[in-house]
Amino acid sequence: MDTSFIGSSYDIRAVYPETIDEAWFFALGRALARYRSPSRVSVWWDARVSSPSLSDALMRGFAAEGVNVVSLGLVSTDMCHWSSVRFDDIDLAVMVTASHNPGRYNGVKVCEKGGVPFNFKTHSPAIRSIMSDLPELLGGQSGTIEFRSILEDWIGHVSAFAAWETTLVPLRIIADAGNGVAGPPLEALAQSIGLNIDPLYFEPDGTFPNHPANPLDPETLHMLIDRVRNIGADLGIAFDGDADRAVVVDEKGRIFSGTQMTAIIAKIMLERHPGAAICGNTLLGDDARNLVRLLGGEFVQEYVGHVYIKERMRSDPRIVFAWEHSGHYYFRENQCIDSGLIAFLVFLRYLSDSGKRASEIWDEFHTRESTPETNFEVRNIWSTIAAVAAYYPDAQRIDGDGVTLRYQDWWCNIRPSSNEPLLRLNVEAQNRETLNARFFEVAERIRAHSKE
Repeated sequence: MDTSFIGSSYDIRAVYPETIDEAWFFALGRALARYRSPSRVSVWWDARVSSPSLSDALMRGFAAEGVNVVSLGLVSTDMCHWSSVRFDDIDLAVMVTASHNPGRYNGVKVCEKGGVPFNFKTHSPAIRSIMSDLPELLGGQSGTIEFRSILEDWIGHVSAFAAWETTLVPLRIIADAGNGVAGPPLEALAQSIGLNIDPLYFEPDGTFPNHPANPLDPETLHMLIDRVRNIGADLGIAFDGDADRAVVVDEKGRIFSGTQMTAIIAKIMLERHPGAAICGNTLLGDDARNLVRLLGGEFVQEYVGHVYIKERMRSDPRIVFAWEHSGHYYFRENQCIDSGLIAFLVFLRYLSDSGKRASEIWDEFHTRESTPETNFEVRNIWSTIAAVAAYYPDAQRIDGDGVTLRYQDWWCNIRPSSNEPLLRLNVEAQNRETLNARFFEVAERIRAHSKE
């Protein structure tokens, strides 16, 4: 059995059925049972075509080793992780998903009791060894498989993030679920707190017939933006395939960047927790960093990766909120677990209390220009990074998460993807002219070296 790719990231993602299949997931369930010795696990899945059968195989693998399984059905990743907090008897929560990757991919995300992330990079050698040497099963299934529902509890939990002092003002919201799993919780939330949500692609469909469920790619937001503009909605929100990350657009169709969203949420959190710390990775823009300091907070930088972010938050009680450039927003009041839905509700809280339109908020938190993260296929990732960095010898160089090169009026980060064979580029500048010039300059350097 091929287990060589386990641990290439902080979850498992691979092409189905060429690299992973039902037999592989059955073995993974058995291996995790033997490695962690859980008494009871929860298993969830996203809307991908392969997810139900892979989830069934995974549950049978756990049960074959005597582990009791709670099946929680088609849900979002943030709900999955929260289940390890909500249910005291859950030792491992396992989500069958490949997040925003194309429909032919699948994989798993795992967290332990209390929402603590399971680091496949650390544990993969032992798991590989167990999977490669599993003994033949002599008896039948000895663990049980039961079903529970968590949606009502989850909606009650997240609603508190929008129900602080005053009632939310009425807003017309277009929500794009991307045919992933965001539809059911959004419908339940709308009924619970009275949101006026117009649904877009709420029907879960693992073939993703309308567009890839990856709102970090601006190309996937055209339909949402058109709908917002055409019907005069107040704003729009788009979720990825497993609904743990979200992107907001204003009534003009402008996309709120991760830096803008972080600044908005950080402002709210620092008003509620004066002097607290806000955590972000290398790619957080200067607007948010400067605002945190201006408001009397402390900015704490951490590596890219939810394992690093969550570990840092758990070890540093000053951190009340954290952000990852990939669209993940972490809240201490959510057990340091990330949730796109909670981030959206906190944004709505700010919008409602401000009395402003979404476009006014966009303008308020936008002073610098940035590019969407751009991917490049290159032959040798690290030699390409070194070659590009050598072209800017007078830059302030920061190693970690690839390389960040800083000048007074612009900066860029070049880093390898953690789950795909790609090189990723982010650029920020004081104005659009500088941004365009520097982006094309760095991009050309990357392309030129990749051809050598």
